[in-house]
Amino acid sequence: MAWRNPFVPLTQEGKYWLGFIAADGNISGGLYPRLTLKLQIGDLDHLRRFASFLGAPSPCVFTQTGRSKPQAKVAKRSRELYDTLEEYGITPHKSKTLTVPALLSQSPHFWRGYFDGDGSVWTYRNTLYMELCNGTPEILEQWCAFVHPFTGPMTVRKMSKNHNAYRARVGGPKAVAALASMVPSGTSILLGRKWQRAPLNLQGLLSLLADPTRR
Repeated sequence: MAWRNPFVPLTQEGKYWLGFIAADGNISGGLYPRLTLKLQIGDLDHLRRFASFLGAPSPCVFTQTGRSKPQAKVAKRSRELYDTLEEYGITPHKSKTLTVPALLSQSPHFWRGYFDGDGSVWTYRNTLYMELCNGTPEILEQWCAFVHPFTGPMTVRKMSKNHNAYRARVGGPKAVAALASMVPSGTSILLGRKWQRAPLNLQGLLSLLADPTRR
């Protein structure tokens, strides 16, 4: 059976996985372009869903040299897939060049996927914090523009003088608002492990979105 490109037409789930790939995927070019996604073994069910969406073989479980815990990965070779990712700004050099078109930068599904791949959420002294990280500030500035109606102005900062990576961090009620902005009503896919770290359940986030005073 011929492979069907799952990003054509682009659905909400497709936008989510583009965000996840932009954050955590590995893309190689050359004669045989390939997309690889590796996750910890605890996220195997999430990776299985990705494999099903992509039309790729089931995840392969393996132990990487130097790691005590096994991982799982999905890989797919496809020139068409490579070209599609490139069309959306997701290239082999994405850690240094990543920006995405408005179709994605204005999508809560894309940012939820990106957060699930490269975001963090934690509580410190009873205050909730969340952040996104990347090697290029431009993609984080796009995220700041997306959440601006919910959080107000945010600043992208370099993580350290000797570390070529950037982060955008927000805390308190603004962190709650930023998280809620990525979970619109009808959301059907997210990485539960990461969202469960926040002292709010999904229903709490959805109730915040339903509050007319936040619109």
